Amino acid sequence: FWGVSVPFCIAGYRAATGHWPDLSSQEDLAQLGAEAFAFVNVARFAVPLRIGLALSTTPWVQSNIVDRFQKEKQGHGEV
Repeated sequence: FWGVSVPFCIAGYRAATGHWPDLSSQEDLAQLGAEAFAFVNVARFAVPLRIGLALSTTPWVQSNIVDRFQKEKQGHGEV
């Protein structure tokens, strides 16, 4: 998650400000901190959505993936 989101946030910073973040500039550090704060709050908001998505897709995964692989294993004499 973080491996994808950090480059995404840095690219979003560049799109919003027109330049890459300069870590030696106090103004850029303040802007980057504000963006990080906003991103973490959005990510925290998304946690219940991710849990809901996982719970809502459980029956589909059970019937289309798990049951199929268990049937194949039982057909080959493996348990």
